[in-house]
Order: sequence, then C-alpha cells, then structure tokens
Amino acid sequence: MPRSASSTGGDSPLSHHRKIGIDANVLIYLLGDIEPRAELARQLLARLETGELAGVASVLTLTEVLTGPARDGQPAAFEGIARILTTELPIEWLELDVGAAVDAAWVRGTSSRGLSDAIQLTSVRASGATAFVTNDDRMRSIAGLDVIRLDDLAAA
Repeated sequence: MPRSASSTGGDSPLSHHRKIGIDANVLIYLLGDIEPRAELARQLLARLETGELAGVASVLTLTEVLTGPARDGQPAAFEGIARILTTELPIEWLELDVGAAVDAAWVRGTSSRGLSDAIQLTSVRASGATAFVTNDDRMRSIAGLDVIRLDDLAAA
C-alpha cells in the first residue's frame, strides 16, 4: 500500500489531538483505493505510522469493514483484509468493556445515534482519544470527543 507524506500544518483539525479514533469508512476508502478519499486516508495513516498521532478503533469497526467482503462472498479478500487490519495498520483495536457499554447506552438513549455509532464513540473516548475521524455526516461530537470529517482534512 503506497504511503504519502503527512500534512502536519498547525491549522489541521487534528492539530490539538494526539490520539484519534478511526471510523470504518476511512478504512474502507483506504483498502478499496476509493479516491480521492483513499489519499486522505493514506495521509492520516502516515501520521499514525510516524507516531505523530496514535490511532484506535473499536472492534465493531473491524466488523463493519469486513462485512463487505463477507457479503460479496469473497473469502480470500475477507482474509486478506482481516490480516491487513489486524497486523499491518498502526491501529489499536479496542474491545468493548462494561464501562464503554454503559456509556454507549447513555449516549444512545439520550441522542438519535445507533448502537454501533454509540459504541464506537464511547470506546475510543474511553481509550483516551479526543477525536474521531469519519466521513459520516450524521456523526456528531460527544463530550470529550470531537468528530472530524475526513474531507475536512483535505483543506488543512
């Protein structure tokens, strides 16, 4: 997978964050080479690889990314993508714990978020992340966690 130089300007929406959560759509753009967003995802991953940023994701993100190749009946692609996600990317995979589940119930119950989004947001927040990168326009920030659109990183 080709790498691109990072963009570390002070005006970046990520400039005040050191640990970030990564949403499934960012990884789908990257692995599917879906341009121009794949390039933005590569730039973001390059920042994780250099240690400028630490990246985390809920195991539900892993499930979401792998659902496509499973649905398409592509076992070789499924296994290859699972290997890349779990061994080659600089992302710490977060398991759901009781605290995050309780927090997710509160977030879901007090907003219009679905279960998966609530778990992803609260899991990454519980890990100490202060931002969550997605391209889902429906995703909104929660206390202690800024939601940042991948597309907004292009302008930075």
